[in-house]
Amino acid sequence: MSKKSIFNCIFLVKIFILFLGWGINSLGWARPLHMELRSSVLLKSRNISLADIVNVDATEQRDFAALSFLSVGSIPYSTMNMSLSRNVLERWVRTHAGDADRVIVWSGSQIVDISLEAQVVEGSDIVAFARTVLLNWMAIQNEHLEIAEVADVKAERLPAGTLRMKISRLSERLAVQKKLTVLLELWIADHFIKNVPVRFELNGTKKIWVSNRSIVKGEPIVEKDVDVKTVDLFSDSGLDIAQVKFASKPIRAKSKLTKGAALSSENIEAVPDAIRGDFGLLIAHEGLVSIESRVEIMEDGFMGQLIKVRPSGTENQIQVRIIGPGKVELR
Repeated sequence: MSKKSIFNCIFLVKIFILFLGWGINSLGWARPLHMELRSSVLLKSRNISLADIVNVDATEQRDFAALSFLSVGSIPYSTMNMSLSRNVLERWVRTHAGDADRVIVWSGSQIVDISLEAQVVEGSDIVAFARTVLLNWMAIQNEHLEIAEVADVKAERLPAGTLRMKISRLSERLAVQKKLTVLLELWIADHFIKNVPVRFELNGTKKIWVSNRSIVKGEPIVEKDVDVKTVDLFSDSGLDIAQVKFASKPIRAKSKLTKGAALSSENIEAVPDAIRGDFGLLIAHEGLVSIESRVEIMEDGFMGQLIKVRPSGTENQIQVRIIGPGKVELR
């Protein structure tokens, strides 16, 4: 064989090897990609990518780039950690890598433990927020209230991030009572984490009105008939203590009051606009003419209500509507 023939054969072999290598690469038969599974990782974000949990040699970074952002799950906020086995991860990558023929050689740990970075929120910070909520509510109450005691709240270990607290919709309605619980929601960014109850005990005083003389049933009560007394807000008297405003509406004794008795809804009532046994003025309209006559009021009643009255000189009763103190009109 001549030298020229040998040279041509060598050239053709090189061309064949070149095209063979190109064909192997184009069919996905490139060199294997080596991934080493870490034993544990600590992440700032709950979203886990493949790059977070495996080590790849620097010489293979270019081949790994397409797989590095592959999502493999997210860490539950409730536990702040999770574990993945290498067998499960191998199947996941093989299914989702987009190249079923790609050869990946795994090594390293059999299980990777993945944890989310945490922050500790002191119990005092939680109490301080709940106290602010309570103080803002107390500021609009008419009672003299103060926080007497606060139950201890333990520190909470939460995921790292911006903490936001707010009163829960499940929290009991804020009310004037001795013991009160404020239920707070703890959020990290836009994710709800947990509820934390903060228990308070309140002290307070209130003003009550007590009679300074004996008052018989049905007798009007005016401001000079009572004294104002300050008592414990949470004392259990068993009475629905009345909030009296003498200037707005006259009141009378619903039952007999002894000296020193507290005014309550059980023993006082508003003076009706029409009082049984009194005489009133009946107004009857006939076209443009109004006729007034004297009637005896047979029932107590207030403005707008229907009651029965008896005109003078008759035993018959008629139904009328109250239009003012001592004044009624035919329906």
